[in-house]
Amino acid sequence: MVSFLCAIPLLGQSGADLGQIIGVVTDPDQAVISAAHVTLTSQQTKMKATVVTDAQGAYAFRSLPSGNYLIEADASGFKPSISMEIRVAAGQSVTLDIALTLAGIAQSVTVSAGTVENAYRVDNVQAGGPLGATPIQNIP
Repeated sequence: MVSFLCAIPLLGQSGADLGQIIGVVTDPDQAVISAAHVTLTSQQTKMKATVVTDAQGAYAFRSLPSGNYLIEADASGFKPSISMEIRVAAGQSVTLDIALTLAGIAQSVTVSAGTVENAYRVDNVQAGGPLGATPIQNIP
C-alpha cells in the first residue's frame, strides 16, 4: 500500500530532480524482517506513505522530491523505530537500514505481607512434628 505521495509522479520534475530512500529492516540478530510496515513522513507537507518490506526485508521510497523526511518502521513483536530527520537532495539515493528491537513483555508482580505487626514475632509455639508430641527418645 503506497499513498498518494509516492504513487503519482510529481508534475514538472524529471527523474534527475527526484531522490529516493531505500533500506533493509532487520531484527537484533541481523535477520531480515519481512512484512514490516515502513512509513515515510514528509516534514514539509506532513504527507505519509507506507510500504511493506519484501521477503528480503527491503523497502524503497522512490521519486521523492528534495526535502526532509522521517522513517518509521514497525513489525509484530518489535518496538517501533523512528529515524532521525533524513535530508534527500535531487538525484540522491539515501540508504537507511533499520534494526528493530524486541518488544518487552510488560509484567509486574506485587507481593503483599499483610500486616507487619507480628511479622517476626511468634506469640504461641506448640510442640509437634511428623510423629506428634512424642519425644524422639521414645521412638523405636
